[in-house]
Amino acid sequence: MVPESNTSMIPLPSPDRIKLVLFDLDNTLYPASSGLQDEIRRRITIMAAEILGLPLEEALELRKSGFKRHGTTLRWLQEEHNFSDIDRYLHEVHPKDLTPFISPDPELKEVLLSLPCRRAVLTNSPMEHAGRVLDTLGIAGCFEAVYDIRFMNYRGKPHASAYNKVLCTAEVEAPEVLFLDDSPLYIQGFL
Repeated sequence: MVPESNTSMIPLPSPDRIKLVLFDLDNTLYPASSGLQDEIRRRITIMAAEILGLPLEEALELRKSGFKRHGTTLRWLQEEHNFSDIDRYLHEVHPKDLTPFISPDPELKEVLLSLPCRRAVLTNSPMEHAGRVLDTLGIAGCFEAVYDIRFMNYRGKPHASAYNKVLCTAEVEAPEVLFLDDSPLYIQGFL
């Protein structure tokens, strides 16, 4: 189980105890400078504006505050606005063509394959997006599993239930996992 923690320090697991390196997908396996996550956020704001019937600027402000309360915009829309067309949302907010943003990364593949332990991905994105990212980067075969938003029953990071489901499925304890994510909110959720 993921322990509850209010600490601002992020304890690293002992290197000799690491059984699994768990990677976030977006802005972790590729640089934030790629612009892909910015495009996804832009699409999320457009979708929120459409769902709520609001101008983009107003939807953006509401989305930001909803994200803070629920950890994802999707969860905010579900919880506070009774949104239920999840597949449409996931389809609309994730671009199909990733080549303007990312390209194969042979060095990353080499580094991943050199790790002396298991590797998996934990993402709040759907499997379709994760697959496209991993394929485009040329690293799809580097992971034993990809845990996506559906796997987590749409209650993704930073909710403890998401991490606990991954730990249970991967048959590891939290101190045996090195979790890498670009978001401090999601790292804190794992602690």
